[in-house]
Amino acid sequence: MQQMNFKRLIIFLTFLIFTQLIFAQDTTVIVKKSNNKVFIDGKKYYLHTVSKGETLYSIAKAYNIETKDIATENPEVFEGIRPSQNIKIPIISGKNSTIEEILSEGKYKIHKVEKGQTLYSIAKQYNVNVNDLINLNNEAKDGLKTDQLLKIPNPEFVENKTDLPISKEDGNVVQDENFIYHKVKKKQTLYSISKEYDVDIDVIIKNNPELGTNGLKEGQTIKIPKIHFDDFEKPHTSVVQKDTTAKPDIIIKNEIKEHLNYDSLINLPCDSKNTIVNKKVIKVGLLIPFFTDINMLVDVDKAVLNEQGFFPNTHFLDFYEGALLAIDTLRKQNISVDLLVLDTKNDSLTILKTLENAELKQVDIIIGPFYQQYLDLVSEFGKKYNIPVISPLNAQNSFTENNHNTFAYIPDFKLQTELFSCVIASKYSDNNIICVHNNNPEELDILKCYKSSLLKDSLTKKILYNEINYKDKGFTGIESLCKTDNENIIFVPSTDQAFVTNLVTKLSLKTDKTPITLIGLPVWRKYDNIELNYLHKLKFHTFTNAFINYNDSNTINMIKEYRFMFKNEPSNPYSFMAYDIFNLFIKAIHNYDKNFLSCINSIDYKPIMSSFRFISYNQAQGFINHSISVIKYEPDYSIIRINN
Repeated sequence: MQQMNFKRLIIFLTFLIFTQLIFAQDTTVIVKKSNNKVFIDGKKYYLHTVSKGETLYSIAKAYNIETKDIATENPEVFEGIRPSQNIKIPIISGKNSTIEEILSEGKYKIHKVEKGQTLYSIAKQYNVNVNDLINLNNEAKDGLKTDQLLKIPNPEFVENKTDLPISKEDGNVVQDENFIYHKVKKKQTLYSISKEYDVDIDVIIKNNPELGTNGLKEGQTIKIPKIHFDDFEKPHTSVVQKDTTAKPDIIIKNEIKEHLNYDSLINLPCDSKNTIVNKKVIKVGLLIPFFTDINMLVDVDKAVLNEQGFFPNTHFLDFYEGALLAIDTLRKQNISVDLLVLDTKNDSLTILKTLENAELKQVDIIIGPFYQQYLDLVSEFGKKYNIPVISPLNAQNSFTENNHNTFAYIPDFKLQTELFSCVIASKYSDNNIICVHNNNPEELDILKCYKSSLLKDSLTKKILYNEINYKDKGFTGIESLCKTDNENIIFVPSTDQAFVTNLVTKLSLKTDKTPITLIGLPVWRKYDNIELNYLHKLKFHTFTNAFINYNDSNTINMIKEYRFMFKNEPSNPYSFMAYDIFNLFIKAIHNYDKNFLSCINSIDYKPIMSSFRFISYNQAQGFINHSISVIKYEPDYSIIRINN
């Protein structure tokens, strides 16, 4: 794993150095491919001599590979390339190998495109998937040309299946076409394994039903499913996103009240004044703490021995990769991005120096910083130069208080609990509601919010509402309030892990005779001593900003492109969050330039992760995303989103 991280560091440095070069408009000269081939250490390369005007991106494009492929083989390109310089271009089978080499391997056939043929007709002719054709022939994305040569998978080609790839040095993990087979080590838990492979626990249990009854045992081999992309039209039905994201016009809240009251909201239309401008090049400033002064010093030997890795972790690299993928996606839609990446570290002096950067004053939008303590500084900078500023993570209230050009993408916890309470109250007000607390001030604050949302309709209908102090009444107090002829909605706003674990266990034993729906907090999902099957039996509800429907075709396609581009898996939430933020806001600026404020909720983009509904309290304040995902654990071990 650490070896993989070191490779990602090399890729990261490559992309960081060449970001602006890669994603700015391509005005470079046509690159003439070399026919000179060399063998070095058993590997085959083209030997390319750089000509004047060529860039790393234009060379990579000419040879149908990625810039990182060239940089990995030629570390000196980190210092730039120059005319007459010789660089090695790796020959990658199926990407830039010759027709003769392709045919000799036997893995592909070659098809010569005839007049009138389409990707669909060719795929049908050879009984292959259109997406597979495009993956093998990148140039086909831009349409087919007569006499164009396409690589076609050869169904008669059989790989040596005895050489199953071992993905860990200790040999604990073997993988095939459908699954990774993990051998459980001592002290491993479902939680730790799910984090290792970035797969939800419920997905692991779904594919290993015995875990629900017998638990996890040392030496046991379990299946970790891979995501397949063979048929986008037939996603699995076990996890279904029931509601689609509604995108209303921008909303201004007339007055600040103690709790949300959407009846007081008014719509401001995205009207004819906001004409489409189709801005050609969008300049984006990304303020991100890469700590390059530390990470540039990574020792290869120590990285291989797991003694050294990213500082402080890989989250910011994950975000950066998601951003690059979004920019590449936008490029294919003829939206050009000029990306300025500035390493802010976690240092106020560095932030202040960053804000003196002349190029930053010319950007169309700023994304970041990531540490809360610097948001106000950047907000003031954005206000001075009329530049919208996006906070990707939680932002303190002061960030949006005095600058209408600010956007908080993730609501703070208090707002999230209000939004959650509104959804739960609207869906379950006809049921028997039991709120359980330990007379803790934090718990009582959350209950107050929920109770306010629930009882606002009490004048028009009868609400069955009960509160119980668990310290006084205990579990028997809950039992006495439960009904057998109505669903019992048990709301427990506690963060006490021992208490929650004990209560969940007891409640799960009652579900055979008593219908129970359990409402709780997001932190419960991190408690690895709670049996997951108990949460599913109790139809557990909570909220999150990072719900991913892995069976959605857009998500599948994004993951596929991410793997192709970075040879790595996207992380939840950072890669997906960046992909959504860059797609949404760059499209908004492309359409309306800096006049996009009243149209942000009308942008034609379906997010992978977080839906969006930006609300400003008045014309002087910025915008806060008033959208969360309320999720439900189903008895069939799926997790679904239940709200718009």
